[in-house]
Amino acid sequence: MIRFPYNPLKENERFNLPLTSLKGIGPKKAEEFFKRGVHSIADLLFFFPIRYQDKRNFTPICSSKEGRAVLVKGKIVKAEEKHLPRSRRRMFRALLLDSSGSLELAWFNYRRAYLFGVCRPGSTVVAYGKVRARGGRLQMAHPEITAVEKGDSPRPEGVVPVYPFVEAVGQGTIRSLIKEAWEKVGDDIEEILPLDVLGQLELPILKDALSALHFPPSHFDLEELNSGRAPCQRRLTFGLIFELMASVLTNKAERENLPAAPLRIPRRGIEEFEVALPFELTGDQRRAILQIAKDMGSGKVMNRLVQGDVGCGKTVVALASAYICAVNGGQAALMAPTQVLSKQHYRYFLEMGAALGLKPVLITGEDTGRRRGGGPEEMVRSGKANVVIGTHALIQDRVKFHDLRLVIIDEQQRFGVRQRRALEKKGQNPHVLVMTATPIPRTLAMTIYADMDMSMIKTMPANRKKVRTIIVHEREKRVIYEMVKATMERGGQVIVVCPVIQEHEGLELKDAANMYEALIRIYSPPYRIGFVHGGLPDKEKNRVMDGFRQGGMDLLVATTVVEVGVHAPGASLIVIEHPERFGLAQLHQLRGRVGRAGREGTCVLVVRDSIGEAAMERLRNFSKCQDGFQIAEQDLKLRGLGELTGLKQAGRGEMDLRVLMENMDLVEAAKEEIQKILRSYSKGV
Repeated sequence: MIRFPYNPLKENERFNLPLTSLKGIGPKKAEEFFKRGVHSIADLLFFFPIRYQDKRNFTPICSSKEGRAVLVKGKIVKAEEKHLPRSRRRMFRALLLDSSGSLELAWFNYRRAYLFGVCRPGSTVVAYGKVRARGGRLQMAHPEITAVEKGDSPRPEGVVPVYPFVEAVGQGTIRSLIKEAWEKVGDDIEEILPLDVLGQLELPILKDALSALHFPPSHFDLEELNSGRAPCQRRLTFGLIFELMASVLTNKAERENLPAAPLRIPRRGIEEFEVALPFELTGDQRRAILQIAKDMGSGKVMNRLVQGDVGCGKTVVALASAYICAVNGGQAALMAPTQVLSKQHYRYFLEMGAALGLKPVLITGEDTGRRRGGGPEEMVRSGKANVVIGTHALIQDRVKFHDLRLVIIDEQQRFGVRQRRALEKKGQNPHVLVMTATPIPRTLAMTIYADMDMSMIKTMPANRKKVRTIIVHEREKRVIYEMVKATMERGGQVIVVCPVIQEHEGLELKDAANMYEALIRIYSPPYRIGFVHGGLPDKEKNRVMDGFRQGGMDLLVATTVVEVGVHAPGASLIVIEHPERFGLAQLHQLRGRVGRAGREGTCVLVVRDSIGEAAMERLRNFSKCQDGFQIAEQDLKLRGLGELTGLKQAGRGEMDLRVLMENMDLVEAAKEEIQKILRSYSKGV
């Protein structure tokens, strides 16, 4: 396998010196750095600042603007410690004077001896912090303060990096350690990325980029640095992207050379599949099925992603794929992240697959020891079952396949790469189909899943209604109660979602436990109310979910455990408390739980008066938009998708999708260069 090592510092023993080789780092401080993932000099040089301070020029006190951080110098004319009224807390304050005016310095958490030593009346100090107006006077709360020795002339420090917090290690100490580490090994840093590509992108070499990050020159644009757009920061970002794309594209090149038994089906076979369905396929569904049929009949391993919005009908595409596999005498395995979703798929395949010759079985962690010796597992082993549906229980050693030809992964971002690979290894180069209902903008999806061919399903089935989204203030709760009651009176079901399970001290959030008790008092009897959350045992969770799906409950109080996989045809109203606590993509998933099976759906977002204007505007935009791909793009710009990337692999950490989205020029450059290297490698050049 071709390897593109990104961090060359790890390859050189000199860079792997322990932190204790630096002055002033004993076992105790080293342990605190270890907690931050910093074990060696190499790690320390890749311990990057989180922001930068502008300490290039002194600002006269009279020119200090409220809300801005400034660097000031002057004499302490008064210092005192004061006990705050009606509180046991203390406050230390000092009055700083320069030729233009005065400024109060204030601390509420402090080391008493240190401040009394530095803030002696008559002493000269330099202070840095944000200025605010308090009681008609300018004040700087918790400033950084440095004493100026007698006879010395205070000098500005320039652009100063601020590093992530390390317990018992001050910022000055961190900067000194990094400087010492740089003096030891800085000259040995070599560039491993293509110099011509760096030149085209106008990016510095690695050594210069690291130097600029830790020791930024005074002429640097501070706004550019703090936004992460400086060339030195883009060079490090390019390295991460290059490593990611190298891994993805190398995997793709290797997969393309893997042979697979062709699973062919004539065109009339697809037509027979359509005829057996009780509904008509959308154009996007039909296109995806034909693409999959072509892949599976090619003699090469299929590796395809089916991406679609909530409720677009991806499951029928999985059904068609399993049908093609079964017609050719092979077995298909469908792995879903939860028992609830696995059971839902099983019921669907059982109902829809009977006329197609599909014989599905279900295997989950609920299986008892008695059943494990036979039953579904024996059917899988003998080949009597041609579709095997389950949770991660499918990757257990006890589950052995007769002839696994197709692996289907639902909600792929919820599985680790190792889990997916473990299932694939149960067959001989099986075809792989991955499905995700987390909409990702197309350009970004083509990057993240560059090792896959992609099918997009954007057209909704004809019976799928739009969900009306309204925003209601908590003070209008009577309106909400009436909507809930009216929905249940009409025979519809209601879901109420809260952000937390139980009440938390200091968090003024509606919790699911108290909400459940309150709604029982209001609506029961005659209405039946259920309660489900992630902390319940799987059996209890499944019992409640199945009861709601089958219509045995009128109202379900839940946390976000209902976000994925809850298909309740009778649900037509969802009420979401504290919607500002959720990402837009998550809200869209929750909204997708209602308005199914041809019913009209309504989503109510319950907000408080204390909600900020920015958060309110975000929810207004969400309420007007039904397109999950547009919503995902908005969410990405606002907060990123973080752990939803599904990129976490051995030896590499998670990459925020915003990084990719904001640096698509770097992504394209990395892809182009790696593809060039792979082409040269395949030709033996």
